[in-house]
Amino acid sequence: MSDICLWIPQRRIYTYPDVMIVSGEPEIFNNRTDTILNP
Repeated sequence: MSDICLWIPQRRIYTYPDVMIVSGEPEIFNNRTDTILNP
């Protein structure tokens, strides 16, 4: 998942974590297929 970034709305930042686990279906941010909201 290295091409997937995580949007953290509480901090208003994007990040590329080294490891990310998604529970269930990924929640896509603003129709961007490279950014999710729910790690």
